[in-house]
Amino acid sequence: MESIELELDAQYFAADVVARTAYRYSGDFYVLVRSASPNHVVTLRPRTPEVDLADLAARFQTDACDDRLRAHVALQTGDLQRLLMRAALESAEPKGDGRL
Repeated sequence: MESIELELDAQYFAADVVARTAYRYSGDFYVLVRSASPNHVVTLRPRTPEVDLADLAARFQTDACDDRLRAHVALQTGDLQRLLMRAALESAEPKGDGRL
């Protein structure tokens, strides 16, 4: 089966973002990710002939942009997320001494 090779600008996409996006495709494709300055190179080879290859490069690029934005938001809101998680866990703790 034919492989598809995509290049993503390493200055715009961090390696972990590219890896996260590539992982999304691992159900339908065999995935190879490597860095070749100044780009990350992703090779996708369909696992079966039935896999839809239409607009694959555009779909991957869109998903990579989405993952990049998610990583940026997580970085900006990390303290708030930790605070909310701590508050939720504290409110979920059993009250009293635990005896019936």
